[in-house]
Amino acid sequence: MSKKAEVDSLVIELSEVRKYVERLQGTMSQLASELQEIRLSRAAIEELLNKGSLETLISLDGRGHTYVRGVISEVKSVIAHIGSNYYAEVNSDLAIKLLNDKEGDALQALRMIEGELNKVLTYYQQLQETLNKVLKEQQEKVK
Repeated sequence: MSKKAEVDSLVIELSEVRKYVERLQGTMSQLASELQEIRLSRAAIEELLNKGSLETLISLDGRGHTYVRGVISEVKSVIAHIGSNYYAEVNSDLAIKLLNDKEGDALQALRMIEGELNKVLTYYQQLQETLNKVLKEQQEKVK
């Protein structure tokens, strides 16, 4: 393989690996956001259980354009996402257990992505070093 072809191949590979790194970082960001939402949800249920009732604002839409004031009193059950776009009315203890399970799953996925990202970043660095070496050799031949 000629040096030019080798350089072109390395540049293409670096570009593809960089795109993969960006996708992994995006996935990590989504998982971190999901973890935060899970923890906030669990904390809200626990706070409601401790207070007994709570005056709050209730969003009338998914983006928070409009709200109404409301009082949540005596939380006996909550509507919880149980998977595959299904929701069920469950007692608060089961809701907290479901959230704990989701948190564990999200943490496990986050750790897997972190491990993959570390491997890919190491490979990316190796590619950069190889490219630099090939470019340096080309420059020395030109002199």
